[in-house]
Amino acid sequence: MSVSVNTIRGYLGKSGANTHASAVACCMFEGDGAFQNSWTDWINNGRGYDFSTAVGNNMSSGIWCSFKFDPNFINTSDDPIDCYDSTSQTTTAYPSNNGGLWVSGTTGTMTSLTFTQGDGTTGGSLESVNPTLAKIEWDKPTKTGDDYETFNATSGKTIAFWYYLGTAEVNAFWSCISDNGSNTASNYSGITVQRPSNRGSAFTILVGDNTGTASSDRRSHLGVDGSLTADEWNFVVVRMIGGTTQSSTANYVNITTAAAGVRSTGNDGISGTSGTYSGDPIYSSTSTNKMRWFNQRGQALDVNDRIGQLWVLPIGLDADSTYLDGLYNETKTLYGG
Repeated sequence: MSVSVNTIRGYLGKSGANTHASAVACCMFEGDGAFQNSWTDWINNGRGYDFSTAVGNNMSSGIWCSFKFDPNFINTSDDPIDCYDSTSQTTTAYPSNNGGLWVSGTTGTMTSLTFTQGDGTTGGSLESVNPTLAKIEWDKPTKTGDDYETFNATSGKTIAFWYYLGTAEVNAFWSCISDNGSNTASNYSGITVQRPSNRGSAFTILVGDNTGTASSDRRSHLGVDGSLTADEWNFVVVRMIGGTTQSSTANYVNITTAAAGVRSTGNDGISGTSGTYSGDPIYSSTSTNKMRWFNQRGQALDVNDRIGQLWVLPIGLDADSTYLDGLYNETKTLYGG
């Protein structure tokens, strides 16, 4: 199948005329009602999705994904990939002719992680083998147009992901997901999802101005103690829009376990702030600042957590968005729901 990217919303500025079956990657995210059925069809019949399987899709809604980690999909070197490929101006990832392996896609470089590939009935994840060394790094975005570092000046940014809390308490502040992270304790920049040592089973969210490491260089939205459920998969939605307001229509952390069955639509995970920066996140252009998960900023903590499917939307969605309901509903059974 060959599809013109110029006719499809959601390719985020990619300029190529045709991208083989790269429409598959778009449908995997945009499809709002047939995720598992489509995946089973791919496995059983050896063919990509087409638009008819994306039941209730939102391709014309202006809602799309700029980065997607889906443990079902690996490249020919058995590495996880970003299906939307933030390093290619022309293509998204697309399936090869070799048993479900994929071509292109920004590769995640792993250190001391166990990568469990999903199979359509279980979701797959990344889990640390040696927790003090564990990390994954995704290449710095190089394409023109929206990518995983993009922040919308009007609505902000949304990051949704499945997270398994294996370590309820951490003994130091630990940056576990960052869209502009560094291996050293450099300037606060971008958005960082952090495990705080002064709150158990929680996330604190940092927004940095890329000018320094003082409290004046970041705004921390403080985690709510006990808001994450240990030893279960939690579906987490982080929306940052700048400023200090915290609510389901502003800055929030939305948390629902897979077992709950119905997604929460409120701000469950942050209350109060620290630091004095109140602007939008500023991104360092340094090539070493990139998407990083697990140990970073010179940290080496013994934290045994897992990350499942993850989506970055270069726009902000309110917590009651039915689109987020779709992501949760169509993946919860993969993580124990």
